[in-house]
Amino acid sequence: MAATKEKFKVTLPESVAFRDKAFKSRTIVFEDGSTLAVDNSAVVVSDEQQIVVLECHPDFERIADGS
Repeated sequence: MAATKEKFKVTLPESVAFRDKAFKSRTIVFEDGSTLAVDNSAVVVSDEQQIVVLECHPDFERIADGS
């Protein structure tokens, strides 16, 4: 089983930039209590779980790797 999990392991970049299509500025609060500030309709994310959440959120568009 371990070999199968390794085969499908996904690696994410260190940081990813997103554009907020709905707001120029706001604070995003995640389930774990962490926050991200959107400034000028942009935010850079480096936490894997936060990247996944923003990828699935209809207000955010991935624009580039933040590195």
